[in-house]
Order: sequence, then C-alpha cells, then structure tokens
Amino acid sequence: MNKQLYRKLALTNLKKNASMMLPYLITCIIVVSFYYIVSSLSMNTQLKTVSSGNFIVDVMKFGSLLFAALSVLFLLYTNSFIMKRRKKELGLYHILGLEKKHIRKVLTWESAITSFCSIASGLIIGVVANQFVTAILSKMIGTKLPFSGAISGPAVVKTIITFVIIFLLSFLYNLRQIHVANPVELLKGGQLGEKEPKAKGLLAGLGLGLLLCGYTLSFLVNNPEKDSNMMLGAVVCVLVATYLLFIAVSIQVLKLLQQNEHFYYKSKNFTLISGMLYRMKQNALGLSNICILSTATLLIMTTTVSLYFGINNTVANELDHDISINAPVADKDKVSKLFKSIDKNINKHSLKRKNVLKYTGGKFAEDLDADGKFEMFFLMRLKEYNHLTRQNMSLSKDEVLIFSEDPTKHSDTLTLGKKKLSVKEYLKKFPIKNNSAGIYGQKWLYIVSPKDGLLADKLSRESNLYYEFDLTGKDQDKSNFSYAISKEAERLGIQFESRSGYHDDLMVRFGGLLFLGMLISIILFMETALSIFYKQISEGYDDQTRFKILKKIGMSQKEIRNTIRRQILIVFFSPLVIALLHLCVALPLVMKLMKIAFMDSWAVTLGSSAVSATVFILIYGAVFLLTERTYRKIVAPSKQ
Repeated sequence: MNKQLYRKLALTNLKKNASMMLPYLITCIIVVSFYYIVSSLSMNTQLKTVSSGNFIVDVMKFGSLLFAALSVLFLLYTNSFIMKRRKKELGLYHILGLEKKHIRKVLTWESAITSFCSIASGLIIGVVANQFVTAILSKMIGTKLPFSGAISGPAVVKTIITFVIIFLLSFLYNLRQIHVANPVELLKGGQLGEKEPKAKGLLAGLGLGLLLCGYTLSFLVNNPEKDSNMMLGAVVCVLVATYLLFIAVSIQVLKLLQQNEHFYYKSKNFTLISGMLYRMKQNALGLSNICILSTATLLIMTTTVSLYFGINNTVANELDHDISINAPVADKDKVSKLFKSIDKNINKHSLKRKNVLKYTGGKFAEDLDADGKFEMFFLMRLKEYNHLTRQNMSLSKDEVLIFSEDPTKHSDTLTLGKKKLSVKEYLKKFPIKNNSAGIYGQKWLYIVSPKDGLLADKLSRESNLYYEFDLTGKDQDKSNFSYAISKEAERLGIQFESRSGYHDDLMVRFGGLLFLGMLISIILFMETALSIFYKQISEGYDDQTRFKILKKIGMSQKEIRNTIRRQILIVFFSPLVIALLHLCVALPLVMKLMKIAFMDSWAVTLGSSAVSATVFILIYGAVFLLTERTYRKIVAPSKQ
C-alpha cells in the first residue's frame, strides 16, 4: 500500500466521522488560540512598563502552565471517547484485510492532519484575535496596554512544541488501543458495556459520610491561611464523595426504586430506571468528572468576578483616607517640600481637603502578653492626643491611656520590655484609625503616654509624622492629583498611599485575574460540554439497538421520546445540581478567602455567584438542547 492510499483513507475517515471530529477540532483550535494569546502576553516585555505590569506577566505565565495542564487532561479525555466509537470501524478494516501496521499508518495520517489543522488554525486565530483580546484586557484593567501587532515568535514556538507533545500523547494512546486489542474486540469495542451494577450500601454510606464531613470542615475553617490543612481536607472529602455519590449512592437509589413494584412496573419508569442502571459504573465516572469540572468552573467564575467587582470594598477596608503620608519626624525639609507640592496640586486640580489629620507617633510590634505572639500597637504623646480630641487630660510618668480595638483586651497594667505601666483609663474611642498593616481584621492597641513618661525614649527614637485627609472633587482630578503627589513622594523617599492609586493598582491585578479566570472558565466549560456531548452520543449508539427492540415489542414513538428526554434530563442535569450544591456550601469559605484580599462584601460575593451560576446554567441548557436532539436522532429517528 502506498502513502497516497493511507492519506486518502485518513481523509475519508475524518469526513465520515465529522459529527464527532468537528466539535473536537473546533475545541482544539480554540484551546490552541487561547494558549498562544496567554503565552504572548506572558512574553510581552512592554507590559512591564505599565503600572503593576509585572503582576499581569506573572499571572499570564501561571495561566500558560495551567492551560497546558488542562489541555493535556482535556484532549486525552475527549480523544478516548472518539477512539471508543471508532473501534468498530477500525476492527472492520482489520477484518477486510488491513494489518495493524496498516491501521497504524492510517491513524498516523489522521493524527498528523488533525494536529496540523488544529495548531495552524489556532495560531492564525490567536494572532488575529490577540489585538482584540488585548483591547478587552486593557478595558478590564483600566489601563492602555501596549500592542505592536507583531507576531510573537517565542509564543508561536512554545505553542507548537506544547501541542505537538499533547497530540503525540493522544496518538500514542490510540496506537496502544490498536496494539492490545484483537480484531473481534475492536469490532465490538463500541458496544462493550458493563453488567448491571450491584447496590453497594457501604460505599453509598461512605460517600454520604464524606460529603457531610467535607461540608462540615468547610464551615469550620476560620482563617484559611492558618487552617489550610482543614481546607485541603474539605476539598479532598468532597472530591471523593462526589465520585461515590454517582458511583454508589445513585445506584442505591435506583435499586430502591426498582424494588418498589408499584413505581417500577410502569412503562415510563421501567425503561428509564433499567436504562439508568445499564453500565451505570461507566456513566457515573463520567458524571462525576462533569460535576467536578462544573464546580471548578463556578468557583473560578465566582472568585474572580467577586474580586473584580469588590475593588471599591477592598480599597475602603484597607485605606481609611484618600491620602495618607508617613515620614520620619527628622525629615522636616523633605516633608515641607511635599506639603508645598500638595498645596500647589490641590489648587491645580480644583480639589478641597476634608477630615484632615496631622499627628506624630510610632507603630510598633511587641509581645505585650508574654504569650509568644506579637501585637501591633500605636504609641502617641499625650499632647498630640489632647490636641486631636480637644481635651486637657494629664498623666504621671508611669501612667498611660489605652484604646483597644479588641474588646477582650483589658488589664490594669501594661508591660513594655522591662517597664511596667499603670493603665489610668481604657478609652471608648480614639481620634485616629491605623490601616490594617496588610492583615485583614488586624486589631490595634493605641497607647497614650506623657512627653516625660517612661516611654519617652521609645517615641524619641522612632517617631513619625502622619498626615491624612480626604478629597472632594471629580474622580479624574483626584486620580491626577494622587499620581502627581506619588511621584513627588517617591522622589523624596516619603511613604505615600492613596485610595485612587490603590484602586488603579487593584484594577490591574484583579482585572488580570478576571481575564485569566474567564479564559480558564471557557476552557473548563468546553471540556465539560464536550464530555457530556461525547458521553451522550456514545450512549446513544449503544442504546440504539435497545430502543429498536422496545419499539418492536410495542412501545410507541412518543413513549420512546419521553423516556429519552427524561433519561437525558437526569443524566445531564444531575452533575449541575450537585455542582450548584457544592457552590452554595462553599460560599462561606469563598467569603473567608476573599477577606485575605480585604473583600468582605456578602452582597458582591452572592451577586457574583448568582450571575456566574445563571450564565453557566444558560450555556449548560443550550448544550443540553443540542445533545438531546442529537441523541434522539441516533436512538429514535423520526423516520424509520
């Protein structure tokens, strides 16, 4: 046999299997194009010139690795479904005289054609779409990104190498299937099912127990950073429970329904339950995978959308004023220059100051309770406190005033180093509020001491000037003012924070995460949809003979169609229902994870999860309609 014949056979096979190969090819092309775009962004050195551009580059580098891992799992998984359906066709070739070496050559040509088409088309689409995708990312992060329009050579090479390896793995899997199977097995490969499974009460009980355990652990997680082992345990329990839920619990439920003679021996229920039980183990594994993929998609969508739309909440939680300046008291000349710049730019941008606070003090971290844990406290002179509160309180050298953000802290004495101080009064409020120091829920202790008190030396050594205020005016003017002052403060070496600048920084960071989250969600959903599609089509061909028999023994076309619809509804939507249940239970944990990024708005998280779930359900429903129609055409065509 010459090469031309192998090539013709390969092309003919691809055309005949277009209904299965076309969705696979389209998905491969999209995956390749996404991978190129992410790789191109990760290698774009111009991005580093943008504020927080390094973060976007790092996110895209991580995204390219994640895309590669997902592509391996996704393409190998869908390829296995296609190969299963084609075993009968390949077995027929063997019966007609083709040897395994000839079949391997045909598969080689098929693999070469599909790989070339996928990689070439994906790269072309990726290059063309890169400009539009960059524009979308630019809009999401609120910053204009540089785009040259040139093709990224390194990204092209990286994409080609990555997907050549992935397609090679799929090809090797196919060759192994041909090598280990005999002609009869190949001829029956698409029809090999499993015996009706037996009820497994122990596994069913274990599945429900693990599910309850996983849910309970997720609720018990208080601090995700400290309780990471408990959080990991919850994930593992729910993951294993999901598989057992479909493998054992579903069978147990169907068996119980089968034992109910009044319910089971009805035409609409008999065929439905018997059909669900048939090869249930194989179905259950596929449904479990679909459920886990759906859950992962929903969680990624909810998390990234919550972070992005909760930026204002994050800024408000971490910064108490529009402008915060912090400089050593000794740097009087630098501070004076910065204040002059502030006055100049306030007038230039037509802004006004309000809620102005100017004071001196020091921030410290020491083990005040001798429990091995450092506590954050702010030390202020009595004169500053009286000035801010317009009071005239007095203290002796060994006395202090204390305000604690933690109501459980209450003691008549305070020990700092070797100095024991007497607490004259616990204040009910304090004129200033420190920022969180990068830790959500950080509780500060505020200590007021006289100028000549026991803590005078501590303040004299480490005393800073703090200047904080809010602005009234247009948002754009606030942003321009903040940018100008930040540059001047950076030049002078003075610490400067602004809500406007921090907001812009978060837009870049969380916008980049949302962008990557959207791409990952699309890939995960495509994997979910194709898994469902191939699973149902595979089952459709296997059920074709059974439904023909049911029609011959008297079941009407309408009854067959109703049975098909009910069976697909259950099989199709049971993973979605469980995934939505997982999402609802995981929301409190997601909320705690959000607090690490200072986003604590329940409304934003609930709204994001609701929108994500709604979009997911709508697309999922569209896939259902397509799959149900295709399955029905295979099993019970209108004209017979």
